[in-house]
Amino acid sequence: MDTDAAIAAQEETNAGQQKINGQLCYVDRLLIETIKSLKLAIANSPQFNRVNFEEVDRKLRYVYDRNSQVASVKPPGCEPPYFGDPNWTPNSTTS
Repeated sequence: MDTDAAIAAQEETNAGQQKINGQLCYVDRLLIETIKSLKLAIANSPQFNRVNFEEVDRKLRYVYDRNSQVASVKPPGCEPPYFGDPNWTPNSTTS
């Protein structure tokens, strides 16, 4: 395989992986938003007013931050950790 063909093949592979990563991020964001909605509904229910949601919030934050890294140029494991939207909170919504 000549150099130009190898570069073209790598670029095609990279483009495909970017599309896959983008779809994975989209699905992850939908799941995060669903879990946040459920958490808020439970938190606002009178019979659950004593539930501690700090662990849920911590895990949602972790997943959100990791999700933001997946579609980056250097995904997790390739570079020191990146962080997601600094304005994100467990009660915020993402667009």
